Amino acid sequence: AAGVSYRHESINNPSANPYNATSPYDRYFVANAVGAVGSRNVKSAFYEISAPVVEQLELTASGRYDDYSSGQSNFSPKFGFKFTPVPQLAVRGTWSKGFRIPSFNEAYGLPTTGYITYTLNSAVPAEAAFIAAHGGNAYATGSFPVGLTATGNPALEPEKSTSYTLGAIIEPTRNLNLTIDYWHIKVTDIIGGADYSDVRRQY
Repeated sequence: AAGVSYRHESINNPSANPYNATSPYDRYFVANAVGAVGSRNVKSAFYEISAPVVEQLELTASGRYDDYSSGQSNFSPKFGFKFTPVPQLAVRGTWSKGFRIPSFNEAYGLPTTGYITYTLNSAVPAEAAFIAAHGGNAYATGSFPVGLTATGNPALEPEKSTSYTLGAIIEPTRNLNLTIDYWHIKVTDIIGGADYSDVRRQY
């Protein structure tokens, strides 16, 4: 079997805060809503093959190619087998590659500032110097809110994964069916939040 597809994805979820042309990141003064605006077109082609080699062995192969107008593309193959030496036992397994495109918020999210509570650590030299410069008073040693601004990154690459599975189906009687499966998934280029520890240290 084979096929092709085309789809258009879009989101128009503007921030609830008024735009600040002078300082675009200062949107938290009015509201703290998350906003994202963007669109992309996706073209795909895919196939699947099921091959019963012999009565006891079936092989499968499939694949999908996706091309995004935002610049990302990927081919995801998958291979599998099912071996049934006796009617009461079947062994199966798969190997595949996959990917996850960045979400609209990850790629096109508008600047949004939230607050986290932070307390200076006297074991960190830069923070100890700040505490000392303020005489160790409550202003320097107490907890205080810090504005943390997050924004999308349209240059993000997709997350990619490689996985395999191995399992068995045991059917000792017509009324009893047992299965056991093992999964192993390795993900690379994981999309996550930026490390802002150095910015905090400099502040």
